[in-house]
Amino acid sequence: MSTIVFQVTCFIIYYASTEARNVVTEYYSTDNKICYKCSPGTFWTADCKDDLSESECSPCPQGTFQSTYNIAHRCEECIVCENIVKNYLLSRTLMNCTADTNTKCACLDGYYFEKVYGSANEWLCKTISVCGQGYEVIHKATNFRDTVCQECGRGYYKESLSSEPCQLCSTGCDNGTHIISPCNATQDTVCSQVKENVNDGAMGRNNRVDIIILIACSIVGGLCVVFTVLCLYVWIFRKRTIKKETNSEPSISTYVDGPSDDDTTSDEIQYDWMQSYRTTAENEFDWTGLFQECTSKPEIIDQWEHFTRMLCINSSQSSKADQIIVETTRAYDQTRIKDRVYNALKSWKEKCYSVDDEYMFAVFTNSFYEHQGQYMQSLS
Repeated sequence: MSTIVFQVTCFIIYYASTEARNVVTEYYSTDNKICYKCSPGTFWTADCKDDLSESECSPCPQGTFQSTYNIAHRCEECIVCENIVKNYLLSRTLMNCTADTNTKCACLDGYYFEKVYGSANEWLCKTISVCGQGYEVIHKATNFRDTVCQECGRGYYKESLSSEPCQLCSTGCDNGTHIISPCNATQDTVCSQVKENVNDGAMGRNNRVDIIILIACSIVGGLCVVFTVLCLYVWIFRKRTIKKETNSEPSISTYVDGPSDDDTTSDEIQYDWMQSYRTTAENEFDWTGLFQECTSKPEIIDQWEHFTRMLCINSSQSSKADQIIVETTRAYDQTRIKDRVYNALKSWKEKCYSVDDEYMFAVFTNSFYEHQGQYMQSLS
């Protein structure tokens, strides 16, 4: 009788301690006995022989682990960092696998660990970002998170690309200087030396004469510009008129039955080249192909920084634009302009991703047409 009382007492104490941790450590065996599960670091081999007693358990073999109370028939295999990190040369083992703990992976210094978008258990080591001009660190990078930056507040600035905090703007100028450029997010107040006036009256008269001369020169210069523009316009108009008269005879290749394939409007051509990347055979967006074709578009190559800013603004992530441009410019010099374009677009998709691919494709399409329109206006 005393043995039964002792077992019941032990069970109550054991149950109370595990219940406080919300851990279920017992189970009913096939013959309806209450058995205790195997502890972490071991696995189940047989049910308990007596009620309210330990199951038969064996320790996890090397290279395997079990992190919970269990009745598993085997331990789980430990992960190998090289098998789950795509660029594993940048990875390291943060904590080796033990009998009750799985391997923990991390990246080398200067990188952080991030899961590949859409994958089950695939990771990447990515370069830790440095806050650009006008931005300061609000959350430092960790093994599993990138640096988080925010724009300098009003009255503060930061000129360098670093992890330093924003500095308080200078409030005025000293030693007879005056402000020529007020403080903004990327530079402090700029002061300049003021020359002393020996004779205020004479200087005042000289200033008035200088102003009159400046106004007169501006008027004459403006008239010269207008005259030059008019002459250029007349010359171009006459040249086009002569060309039309010369080419007024109908061409042999003029179509009769309707327009040929070459008469497709430019808007339709633009629409076709982008929509061809909308879906692939796997019903996914071909972002790689789209970005690669963009490296051959002169309107993007010539003004890739402007296009990147427009993408970030239309994605409601304008603060990411400077960071993407700085990282891309540092990674690829001017001779590798196509690499700059491709990787800037790729960084935009990674850093500004929102909602789904359909939404991001719409943002990209609208941004391209808007950018192309501005580009064509700048050429006209």
